[in-house]
Amino acid sequence: MKYRDIILAFFFPALFLAAPCAAAQISGGPAVGTVDRIVARVGPEPITQREVQSVQSDNPGLTSSAALNALIERRLVVSWARKNGLNVSRDELEKVEQSIMVNNSLSEERFEELLESRGQDRRSFREDLAEQVLVNKALGAIISQRSKITEEEIREKYENDFAPTETLVIRHILLKPDPVSGETDDAVRERAARILDKIRAGAPFDAMAKRYSMDEASAATGGELGMFRAGELLPELESLALTLEPGETGGPVRTSLGFHILNLQSKGVSEPPPLSSVEEKIRASLAKEKSVEVQGRWLDELRRGTFIEIFPNGE
Repeated sequence: MKYRDIILAFFFPALFLAAPCAAAQISGGPAVGTVDRIVARVGPEPITQREVQSVQSDNPGLTSSAALNALIERRLVVSWARKNGLNVSRDELEKVEQSIMVNNSLSEERFEELLESRGQDRRSFREDLAEQVLVNKALGAIISQRSKITEEEIREKYENDFAPTETLVIRHILLKPDPVSGETDDAVRERAARILDKIRAGAPFDAMAKRYSMDEASAATGGELGMFRAGELLPELESLALTLEPGETGGPVRTSLGFHILNLQSKGVSEPPPLSSVEEKIRASLAKEKSVEVQGRWLDELRRGTFIEIFPNGE
C-alpha cells in the first residue's frame, strides 16, 4: 500500500475496516510509556512520534517513513480544506459513525469498549473521524473539479480496449507421457507424429481425438476446444494455430499440459460491442485513472506550496 492510499484510510482504524472478528487483533495503538516528540512540522502544525506510531498500529507493515508521509499530506489537505471553507457538520459525523458501527455489527457498548482498548474515548475518536471526513471531502472536490472526462477520451479508450480481435476455432488431441511405463517425451512425440500422419492420410480428426486424446472433456466431442480470441490460448498453441489454414492440422507442439495435435477449424474476427453498451464502464474506468493522477498532482502542489520540516532525531 502506498502512503497516498493511506491518507484515505488510516483514520478509520483497521478495526473499522475489517470484519468484526478482526477486533481481537487490534494492537491498541502505541505502547504505553512511549516518549512523545515532534518529528515534523507542516507549516506551523507539528506531527509527533506518537501519531506516526498510531498510524503504523492501524496499518500493520507500514514503515515509519510512509506513515509520516501520510500524516504530512493529511495535514496539507486539512489545511487546504479549512482555508477553502469546507467543514463537517454534526449530522454528517453522526451518520458516518453509525455506518461504522452498523457495518461492523457493533452495539454502542461494544463500540465504547473497543475505543477504550485503543486508548481513545468517543470525543477523540470523533475528532479524528471529522478530520478524515474533511480529507475525503477535499479530495472529492478536487477530483471532481479536475477530472472532467471528454467524449474524445471515451472514444479513444473504446478504440484501444475494444478493437476488433482475430478469433480461432480449434480442436486438439492431447498426449502425455505414461508415468507407469516410464514413457519419455521423445516417445510421446513420436506417437503424436504417427497419429498426425494418419489424420493427414485421411483419418477423421474427431474419431482420432475420441480414440487417442487424453483430454477427456474435449475428446468426447472430437477434440473441440471452441473459439479463442488472440491472447487467450497458450502461446505455443496460438503460434501454431496462426500458421495453419482453416481445415489444416499441425503439430505436435509441446506445452505444459503435454503434446498437442492441433486442427484449425476456422479463423475470424470478433467485432467489438457497440460503444453505447460499454460507455458507462469506460467512463468509470477513466474516472478511476484520473482520480489517482489528479490526487497525486494536487498533493505535490500542496507540498511545494508549504514549508515542511522533518526532524529525524526529533525537534
